[in-house]
Parts: sequence; C-alpha cells; structure tokens
Amino acid sequence: MPEGQPEEIAPLGLMSYDLTFRDISLDLHTYTCEVLRRLCADGRAAAWVGFEGSFHYDHLLTTEDISSSVYGYCVSDADPVASWDMAALRSAAWKEGIAETRAALEELLPRP
Repeated sequence: MPEGQPEEIAPLGLMSYDLTFRDISLDLHTYTCEVLRRLCADGRAAAWVGFEGSFHYDHLLTTEDISSSVYGYCVSDADPVASWDMAALRSAAWKEGIAETRAALEELLPRP
C-alpha cells in the first residue's frame, strides 16, 4: 500500500504494486492491457500504470502534471488503453483519456 494514503481513499481498496520483469521477452503492451482489464472487471474501478513517482496523491491523474508519465489506464466498462510512445503520451487525445480516468476516479471517492 502506498504510504501516506489519505483517509478518504484508504477504505476504497486502493492498491499499489511495483513490478519488476525478469523476462523482457513478454509483450508488455498485451500484458499491461490484460492487467488493467482484470483490475476493472469486477465492479466500479479506475486503474492506471505509470512511471515511479507519478502517483503522488496531491495530483493523481491531473492531466497536465502527470499524463505523459502514465502509460496505461482503464475504467469499468471500458477497454484498457496502453502506450509507450512518447508522442502519444504527450498528445491531446492521451490527456483527454487521462482526464476521463481522473473523472471516473473522482466518482469513486466519497463526497465531503
């Protein structure tokens, strides 16, 4: 679990994993999409994968701050999206997808 988790997030089942690959022959695009698909398959969920350091709670999935550091995302009832192409990660379309994922995440958070 991430350290310093905000109180409103802790009961929602937020999980953080660090992955280290020993077999680099894997098709990482397919693998990433399948992991995201499984995370969002059972009920309301938002999931994303990103470079280390891109998960600070103060700007989780904030479009301008973090979008190019997130290389995959998925929400319930949608197909996962993943890319490692820097041009794609900096594109307006990618930022829009990250913003939609952020909106889905906000819908899961309790209202004050």
